[in-house]
Amino acid sequence: MKITHVQAPGIEKEIILRYDVEDEEIKEILQWLQTREKKIPVKIEDQFRLLSPNQILYFESVDNKVFAYTTERVLPVSATLTDLAAEYATLGFIHCSKSMVVNLHSIEALRSDFGGRIIATLRNEEKIIISRHYAKLLRERLLK
Repeated sequence: MKITHVQAPGIEKEIILRYDVEDEEIKEILQWLQTREKKIPVKIEDQFRLLSPNQILYFESVDNKVFAYTTERVLPVSATLTDLAAEYATLGFIHCSKSMVVNLHSIEALRSDFGGRIIATLRNEEKIIISRHYAKLLRERLLK
């Protein structure tokens, strides 16, 4: 694939994607472009704010409530983990356990653990466990 980019001061940003056949690679690029501007509503004090998905390290379900974890805060989210994983899969979010969805872009290091589990160190130095059930999915996504 040939990539060309041109800086032209004073014009609106524009992306032109040329292709002869819409294959899987083109579909993934288009889906990524369409979802990258999506924001995630979270509740901060008495109002809702919109966070960029790249600000979120992971989502976790605790006592039937879902929370978004950033480097600075833990914020309630009104969506389910399944919905979040599906909606933001193209941006690198995957299930890593029944109660957690991790942002692959927030992972700095991976280490194998006993029983087929993986210990992931996030960019804030926090360690999370990827269950053996989801470890295979993680390996597949990383090799993609």
